[in-house]
Amino acid sequence: MPDVGIVLPVYVQRKDYLRTAIRSIRNQLYRNFKLVIVIDGITPEVQQVVNQEAKRDKRIKVIAYTQNKGTEHALNVGFNHLNRMKGIRYLTWVASDNIYHKHFIKVLRNNLRRSPGSVGLAYSIMKLIRSSGEFISYTKNWQNHPKEKLLDYNFIYGSFMYKKKYAAIAGPYQHSPVEDYDYWLRLAEHCDVKYVPRTLVTYRMFAPLSNSIKIKRDPVSFRFNRYKYQLVKQLARTRRGIATETSIIFPVHDASENTIYRLEELLNQDYSNYRILLIDTSPGAVVTEAIRNIPDPRIDYVSVPSATAQDIRQSTIHYATTPFVMFYSSHYSTMKSDYIENMAVSLRQSPYTLEVAEFENNKLYSTANLHSSYSGVT
Repeated sequence: MPDVGIVLPVYVQRKDYLRTAIRSIRNQLYRNFKLVIVIDGITPEVQQVVNQEAKRDKRIKVIAYTQNKGTEHALNVGFNHLNRMKGIRYLTWVASDNIYHKHFIKVLRNNLRRSPGSVGLAYSIMKLIRSSGEFISYTKNWQNHPKEKLLDYNFIYGSFMYKKKYAAIAGPYQHSPVEDYDYWLRLAEHCDVKYVPRTLVTYRMFAPLSNSIKIKRDPVSFRFNRYKYQLVKQLARTRRGIATETSIIFPVHDASENTIYRLEELLNQDYSNYRILLIDTSPGAVVTEAIRNIPDPRIDYVSVPSATAQDIRQSTIHYATTPFVMFYSSHYSTMKSDYIENMAVSLRQSPYTLEVAEFENNKLYSTANLHSSYSGVT
């Protein structure tokens, strides 16, 4: 009876990539598994490869849908099937364009089986290659972190396995296209996470038919992906009772290219535990209407027509209920991705003695000091 359940969701894929991915699972040293391939919208090329491989291996179950319903749906269909199998204790899912080393299942399963009961998720190093097969790097340089760091970024990536009993608590996959990241955040709230320092997967970066290449090339897809990425972070902080740390007050009077550029710089910061109060000073709030196509759960809009900078500071300071506050301008130089984080770290390290952290003409204020000595704000 198999005790490892694997889901492979696939929609459109190169035949050679798909065949290689399936065979890398079929050829695993640990043989006691069930592979559910969910065809998420039938295409002749995919169906042909999947059916050929399934005929050669009784451990493969194929579930096919005529219409594409998304990775989230495909994963839930596959895991619902596996969860009905009594012997399954460990779960994972694999991509249709990656290569899984022969020790992949064995190593991750054994690490889960031999770890304390509180460990529910194990993940490992991956080898990153270009779609052509050219080597890029290994993921080990940014992976070994405590689970709390998941709120900063996804370091688990695509080589993982978790216990079925914790999956039952975490619930189904959701929030495509970041369904994996959202799932790790929810799962880690119920169990411990273990890093396995072995390379078990070869991961194709920006393969031609992958979601990642579409997100990279299409601004609309990029913004939607970023919105969902920040949304699942925000939901995780809410579940964990983590308050927002920083308020950023951003006055804008037009929807110029420079305004959009500066807003994008804010939204692309490595640091994310902040909210933006976007003060629209244009008549009729025309700026708000123009930039609502840049969705982000951290943005709140307020219309204050024709307000001066001093008016804005006087009228919006009461919004700064977070520990830190920044009055942001669209006139300063290019902002690096670690811009706000560097200032926040400075204030965190000296919360009682440092009132202002300044970096490239913008200032991050300690809110307590700002309220008590507002006349000194510049």
